[in-house]
Amino acid sequence: MSTSNNSTGSQLPVATKAFDQNDIDDNKVIAALSYLGLLFLVPLLARPNSKFCRAHVNQGIVFFIVFAVTSIVLMILSLIPLLGFIFWIVMFLFCLVSAIIAIVQIIFCLKGEYKKIPILGNLNIIK
Repeated sequence: MSTSNNSTGSQLPVATKAFDQNDIDDNKVIAALSYLGLLFLVPLLARPNSKFCRAHVNQGIVFFIVFAVTSIVLMILSLIPLLGFIFWIVMFLFCLVSAIIAIVQIIFCLKGEYKKIPILGNLNIIK
């Protein structure tokens, strides 16, 4: 991803330039809650006018829905005799990858950056 200089001289991703630096500084901690399951409601309700929060909340909602639906499907498939163990392993790996994605997104958020989750980042639920 290409970068540009902000007023402090540090490099920011182009996607982050769409947000006001004061908005980022004031809301990056609360926006990080967006990737912790239902806690996406906290920044959504506490900072409804923050574009930075809303962008992270949107990704958090999409991430939560995909995680919940996929987990339920894999849990049901894990009940199939003989094949259940394979789906259990897939579910474990899916949860591991999901946790890594959430941690990486939280780190980006706390650094004041906005980077889209591949594939999911292009879906919009809130504006």
